[in-house]
Amino acid sequence: MIDVEILYVQHILEIEEIKKEHDKLMIAKITKYENEITKLKKELKEVKDDNKKLAKQIEDIRVDQGGWRW
Repeated sequence: MIDVEILYVQHILEIEEIKKEHDKLMIAKITKYENEITKLKKELKEVKDDNKKLAKQIEDIRVDQGGWRW
């Protein structure tokens, strides 16, 4: 009976080790995607800022040319 209990405990320990490895892999994947999201948010902000600048330039050009033309 003791051998069965030892095998059971070893099995449980192996499962726990697998769970730890799984957790490490999931954390690595989450970190990777968090970094990608941060990068994309920065790029989106840059694009929005560029669009605002371009809209302002277009507005200034139209005003300099006498306003909107229909």
